[in-house]
Amino acid sequence: MKAIVTKQQGGPEVLTLADVPVPVYQDDDVLISIKAIGINPVDVFTRQNGYFGVFPEILGLDFAGVVAQTGSKATKFKLGDRVAGLRPSPKDPGAYAEFTLAKETQIALIPDNVSFEVAASLPVAALTAYQVLYQDMDLRSGQSILIHAGAGGVGVFAIQLAKLRGCFVYATGSPENFKYLTELGADVTIDYKTKNFSIARGVDAVLDPIGGDTRELSYPLIKKGGILVSILPYPIKSDRVDSGEIRAITQYVKPVSFDLDDILHLVSEGMIIPEIQEIIPFVEIARAHEIVGAKHTRGKIVLNQI
Repeated sequence: MKAIVTKQQGGPEVLTLADVPVPVYQDDDVLISIKAIGINPVDVFTRQNGYFGVFPEILGLDFAGVVAQTGSKATKFKLGDRVAGLRPSPKDPGAYAEFTLAKETQIALIPDNVSFEVAASLPVAALTAYQVLYQDMDLRSGQSILIHAGAGGVGVFAIQLAKLRGCFVYATGSPENFKYLTELGADVTIDYKTKNFSIARGVDAVLDPIGGDTRELSYPLIKKGGILVSILPYPIKSDRVDSGEIRAITQYVKPVSFDLDDILHLVSEGMIIPEIQEIIPFVEIARAHEIVGAKHTRGKIVLNQI
């Protein structure tokens, strides 16, 4: 099969098209013929740095495609089913290929009115927002949240999911994206460049996909008993956290099929609307990485197989 492989760390130029063996499936595996692939910042990070000491040859977490084969113990899906899913870790062989393996618990059926490209844009970004807001934060109607990078991959979904819960949303972004953030449902937009987030003082929760000064300036804004959730692998350090006044955790997306089922249903019903900045041919993977690596995408970049 064709795959995009990385033989060494480096820039987008290390991503090369190669022939590799089709993955060998086990009794509990589903072999998927990939039709579209979502590109995530963690893909760029792993290409540049490896991932916790591991450097996978094939990158990619998000995928959508068709069930090509199933193991004898994998009975939930049948050949030809349209599915989307998430590779369990950046350490594992990924989705930048014609085929990938998944467990039944990592994939979900794609509704008929949802394209492969839209489905591939969902797993990491939408699952992260869904699990953080609805499970880790347990947001309730009437609460408030500050969402940093509101026009980013996770932020686009987080704003919409927060509004579905009846929350008041502050969202940071660039002024050119303010209109878009408002259309998503943000009640107040904040210029991220000023780092003046004081208007959001007293929020119940903060979603932090940025870290650094942005995180440090967010701790004082959270009301007593509130929570900050970071999706970055950096230590949490705050006197307010140490004293127990607020909570702060680092959270990573989990490939849970039931959660992905819920998201796909919301998309199918038009209750949340994904944002795809550009759909790029599979062979132009280097350009996709350049765009995502620049950190100014609106929503997601998706590859399609041709």
